[in-house]
Parts: sequence; C-alpha cells; structure tokens
Amino acid sequence: MLWIDYRNDSAQGDIYGYNLTTGEEYPLLVHPAHQDAPRIFDDHVVWQDYRDGLFDLWGGRMNSAPTQVEDLTDLPDRLTFESVYPYPAKCTVTVELRTPSTGELSGAIFDVRGRKVKEIGKVYSTVGNREMSLDVGDLPPGIYLLQLRGLSETLVHPLVVGPE
Repeated sequence: MLWIDYRNDSAQGDIYGYNLTTGEEYPLLVHPAHQDAPRIFDDHVVWQDYRDGLFDLWGGRMNSAPTQVEDLTDLPDRLTFESVYPYPAKCTVTVELRTPSTGELSGAIFDVRGRKVKEIGKVYSTVGNREMSLDVGDLPPGIYLLQLRGLSETLVHPLVVGPE
C-alpha cells in the first residue's frame, strides 16, 4: 500500500509504504522536492517528481525496505531488440532487450528455410533493459533468424553464426 504523507510538516509530501504481510510501515521517499501520484507498476513504485524543476517520472523497486531511486523516465512502450552481438557470432550471442512490463519470454532460432534449429528456454523478464546470452556454438556457420515471443509480441532478428 502507498500514500503521500505530510507528517514531517512538509508542504511537498513524502511517499510512504506499508507491507501488508509484515505490518511494517516505511518511508519510500522522503525528499525536499515535490512528489505526487505514487503508483505500483509491476515490482516498482512510480511517482511524479519535481526535483529538477519539471515533473519527471521516477521510481524505486518494491521490497520490504526502500532501495536507491532509479530514473524510469525512458521505459519502453513495447518489447524491442536493443542490440544482438557479436555479428557474426561464434559461440555465444548477447541479446539486449527493452521490455515494457514483466513477463515470460520464450523463443527459437530458425534457419533460412524456416526450420526450427534450436529452442530457447523460457526466461522471466523485468521492466526496462534486459540482457541475455544464447549459446550458438552447436550451430553450423550460416544465417539464422532469432525469434522471441512474449508480452503479446513476437520479435525477429537476423543472426549470423561464423566459423570458430
């Protein structure tokens, strides 16, 4: 549970939380700047913050205790590939994603004829940037398509596996 609290005689208000399981109340954000409209977004608390002179979106992870504030102003609005490297790959491919919400992702690697040559296990993704490594060392050199499914979307990215 979250709320704006004025207990410190602050005209700006602070954000407090209450853990329903433990019965513990804790300050999530006590800052001299104006905070407003706290909301729970997956495993984050998100609020409007006036600390830079303009309203920005800020947030922190939801735990039993507050954590360091992280800037969440550039949350993606859809699942996207940020980068897939190296190109060509030899043994391992690093896939950088941006995800708009938490959820399960799964996928596969297909050859150029559309045959599935490798299944990618399911992973649970969190909000924001995510990096995952894929083993492609067992694939012969060639051109492939990496497909990821989840969060109501399907992404496809070319993948080149080179000789070792």
